[in-house]
Amino acid sequence: MRWAGLLVFIAAALGMAASCGGRLDTPCGSCPLGTLCSNGMCVPCGEPGQVCCTGQTALCNDSVCNGTECVPATVDASTFDHQDAPTLDEDNCVRACATAAVCCETCNVAGYSPAAMGAVTRTPGACSPTQIQAFVTACTLSTSTMATCQAFYMANMGTCDACTGTGLEAESKWGWAVCESSNGPCFLNEAGCTDIVLGEESLEKAAGGSGSCGDALNAFDGCQRYACQTCTNEADQAACAQDTEATGMTRQCAQYQAPVSSSTGPCAPLDGASAASSCSPDMNDQGSMIRFITLFCGLGP
Repeated sequence: MRWAGLLVFIAAALGMAASCGGRLDTPCGSCPLGTLCSNGMCVPCGEPGQVCCTGQTALCNDSVCNGTECVPATVDASTFDHQDAPTLDEDNCVRACATAAVCCETCNVAGYSPAAMGAVTRTPGACSPTQIQAFVTACTLSTSTMATCQAFYMANMGTCDACTGTGLEAESKWGWAVCESSNGPCFLNEAGCTDIVLGEESLEKAAGGSGSCGDALNAFDGCQRYACQTCTNEADQAACAQDTEATGMTRQCAQYQAPVSSSTGPCAPLDGASAASSCSPDMNDQGSMIRFITLFCGLGP
């Protein structure tokens, strides 16, 4: 998974449930009211994702008929895709579509538009190794608190304070972490980190280039954040993100993953860049976060 939610205090310091009933054990002939013949069997009609019964469109239970199938009433009937029909699993978990890996996953990403990636900005030597370790401990780990983070900034005003602060997604330059708004959510600038490691900063669109690996990663990461934005724990985030990829069941972000996976694209050098592993840190691991922050505010690479 290439995205992660950040502790927002750093910046400060689905539809209905519906099930598509099973087939009736009755061969077609005269199907009962509320069913229709499909593949030689009488099947229920009237649920989202099912075909509307001819002359019985009123039987779309808690949904509407778009002329060919029943769709959720909250969805534009003229554009609904039957694969997006909400389903209800055995745990009463409402999933946005039948292939969704977790309840919090958004299957339809038609509303997503990649944000322009800000030019990666770093300040080598802004923080000493001791300051970077102190920052990670005080502000980025699961044990960090608002109080410990504020204490760090109070004690480290100056270049380190500026470099370790977060920026806004709408800004033209991005540091180590970026927030969608002043109130979050925030994410690690893994795309910018990758450009630093690969030496592709001059290729960034923000720098007038043709497009860097970071630009491609930013579009892909953004799609995953969009699809998984309501997932609140790491397990659900990981399952959701994996499902959005080309090897997943829903694959809603596969089009944005393709340029990242291309053997001839700007991300091709990733295969031989061992240092790139520093750009996908575990936020609960002090060592990996120290390596990540050092790329932006320390003396590396």
